[in-house]
This record gives sequence, structure tokens and C-alpha cells, in this order.
Amino acid sequence: MHKKHKWMIGIIFLSIYSISLIFSLELPNFSDILTVLSINLGFYLTALSVIYKSNFSQKLAQEIDKERKHNSKLKVLTNYFSFSVKNVILDILSILFFQIIDEKTVELLEMQKYGSGNELTEKILFILSACQKFLSPLILALTVINFLLVFLIFRIFLNSFILEARSGE
Repeated sequence: MHKKHKWMIGIIFLSIYSISLIFSLELPNFSDILTVLSINLGFYLTALSVIYKSNFSQKLAQEIDKERKHNSKLKVLTNYFSFSVKNVILDILSILFFQIIDEKTVELLEMQKYGSGNELTEKILFILSACQKFLSPLILALTVINFLLVFLIFRIFLNSFILEARSGE
């Protein structure tokens, strides 16, 4: 990936994470976020297959990237796709982990409510609530970064269509 995009992703990630941690921002509905992430994953796979079958990929394989002089532009593009897919998977796993923690927290609160909780239950509840407090901003930041990555890859995807149309003329 290009250095400017790494910096941009890092700054946006830290900003979103910090703001949502400080102001305790809650995510509205995880099922909606999972749906969007699944669509994004489908977009990445579709874009990858379309670009792979095009003349655009052959052109990128022959050109050397200006910022990363030891890599072809195709290798840099592959790095963007790899990072994007890993981001989506990490976001999905974080959501699943958050939901597991949420279910266990509810179970322990029920136990405590009916008097079957003890000191260990209170410690576990504290740990689970701390995990929730740090996971929610992580999920939000990863989701925002995912939208940025979709935008970056969408621009590349459009460029490949334009070059394909010009080469067909």
C-alpha cells in the first residue's frame, strides 16, 4: 500500500476509535453492519475477478509503481485487496466476539439478579464489560476504514473499466 494511504488509514482509525471511546458511541445494529460487510466482501471478490480477466491487469503487471519501485502496480493493487479483505474479516470476527460477550454478560447478570452470583461473577462481569467498552469503538473504526478502502478500490475498478473501453475502440 502507498504510504499516504497507510497514514490516512492510521489517522482515521485512531480518530474514530478515540472519539467513540471517549463519547461511548454505540453501534445501532450489528446485523446491518454484517450485511454491509458481506456486500463489501462480495464487491472485493467481484472487482478482483473482473480486473484479473482484463487487459488492465496485464498493463499493471508491466508497470513499476512510482512509490514502491521494487513492486509492479499489480503487486501494489494485490496488497490493497489483501488488506481490505483482512479488514472485513477482522471486523466480522470482532462483531461475532462482541455478540458472544454480550450474551454471556446477560447470562451472568441474570444469575446475579436471582442471587446465584458471587465474587467471581462480579469479576467476570467487569472483564466482559471492559471488553465490550473497547470492542465497540474497534468495530466502528474498522467499519469506517472499510468504507474508505471500498472507495479507494472502487476508483481503481472504474479506471480498469475506462481502460478496457478505450482498448476496445
